[in-house]
Amino acid sequence: MKFGTDTLSSFSNWVELFGLLPESSLSPFFSAGYYATYAQIEQADVQCFWGYKDEKNFLFYPYSKKNINKLGYDLLGDYYDISGAYGYNECFDSESLEMRSMEDKLIV
Repeated sequence: MKFGTDTLSSFSNWVELFGLLPESSLSPFFSAGYYATYAQIEQADVQCFWGYKDEKNFLFYPYSKKNINKLGYDLLGDYYDISGAYGYNECFDSESLEMRSMEDKLIV
């Protein structure tokens, strides 16, 4: 299984995996276009973690990433808040076509 992370400046894997979903499972809230708009409003970096084995076995997890140090916290190092279109998402996988715990899906 291959894994990677896409960004809004390089999102070909994200778009390809989104396109493999059956029409009944397509939600604009998982699309790169939605996150591009969302990033402008939230002033966040957008990334999409993905895993791919074949066209029937893949997962992807789009999320926005905001640095919380800028909120005035006195922290050692950088810390981030990660959220998705539905708040604190779980990953979307091809096997069950439903939201699942990423921990459950990364066991290969």
